[in-house]
Amino acid sequence: MKAFVTDTSLSIAPFGERAHELPVLGEPLSSIQERVLVECGIHRVDTPPTDEAYLLLGSRTWVTPRLLLRFLDRAAGAERSGGVRMKLEHPTFQRLTEPLQRLPAPGVHELALLPTGAAPSFEDLPTVTVHLDLTTAPSPDLHTGLSSIGVDELVQGDEMAYQIDHWSHLQHVNVLAMAAWGNEQRRLYLEGPLLPRIGRWISLLLKSRSLDPFRIATSLVHRGAGCVIHPTATVEACALGDGVIVGPHAVVRGCLVGDGCRIDDHASVGFSVLGKDVRLTKGAEVNLSVLMDGAMVSRGGGLQASVVGRQAFVAQHAIVMDRSFQQEVQVLVDGQRTGSGRAFLGVALGHRARVGAGVVLGFGAQLPNDATVVMDASRILRQWPEDSDGLVRQ
Repeated sequence: MKAFVTDTSLSIAPFGERAHELPVLGEPLSSIQERVLVECGIHRVDTPPTDEAYLLLGSRTWVTPRLLLRFLDRAAGAERSGGVRMKLEHPTFQRLTEPLQRLPAPGVHELALLPTGAAPSFEDLPTVTVHLDLTTAPSPDLHTGLSSIGVDELVQGDEMAYQIDHWSHLQHVNVLAMAAWGNEQRRLYLEGPLLPRIGRWISLLLKSRSLDPFRIATSLVHRGAGCVIHPTATVEACALGDGVIVGPHAVVRGCLVGDGCRIDDHASVGFSVLGKDVRLTKGAEVNLSVLMDGAMVSRGGGLQASVVGRQAFVAQHAIVMDRSFQQEVQVLVDGQRTGSGRAFLGVALGHRARVGAGVVLGFGAQLPNDATVVMDASRILRQWPEDSDGLVRQ
């Protein structure tokens, strides 16, 4: 089968790039789409085929291989009656993912099977429903003060699709993509023949030399060439690119770390995607975030559920707020503040944006490309006042 990817993506603020140009798991979404198609045995073409039925995929749509194959199975034969478009059905997944997505109807995504000679359009197509094979689990036990973030359930599995229409989607889809990959590996292992499964367990136990789950998690690390990890650092269930350096007492869990990244002493990073040459200085904290190539985050109040553009810089002791205790986080959409559907969301920093020491960024804030934000100069002591009585108030 052949597939044609049609450009339906919008320019995603504040980065000024279309969805297919922005990173998912460290690569442009367009590259991820290409990889999924190849895995499913589908050949991507530059022009819509005129000699056979074909798959139509929107350029802003991320889809897992398992879901793509299930859609094709459900849609088989539909091209003879004019084509069909995918509609997902899973209440929890839709509640967690659909806010701010520009869908024509709940669950209806930009994935279709079209007949021979059909124009590459999703308009006026009937839908076929795919009930997602996902399981739900209670969210991690949170402090009562965090009960307002509204995430009481999590979804698990490797049948997912997501349409990127906002910077917050970029953060969310990267977390989902990491989870989907992990669930895919688990499913393939459980569905595989018994003897190879036993062999993999023996290999893992020999590598970890322990039944301790933390030692096993440490063994589940892929290291690229030339990685240097200090003996006191904790690195668990991660994929590290070439030339990554992890300093003393740093903690890195469940992350995709690009080539040339440097994670300094006592830094902590969890369930995040770091692009190439990202730098986390001593004591920096990053969680559930996406840092694009060359970004740098210093010690401070911590960065959670955020997206940081290429070459952006966050100075020491900058604070990024990420929890709204009263209502959903408000974000900019088409120049207007609107609810994001989430009470836990950080910020978006454009490419080459700079955040100075002591700056406080509210949840949902976005900084344009090349913006610089510094603290109020009146709060900075530059010289001692001559008429001071020994006490200066700021």
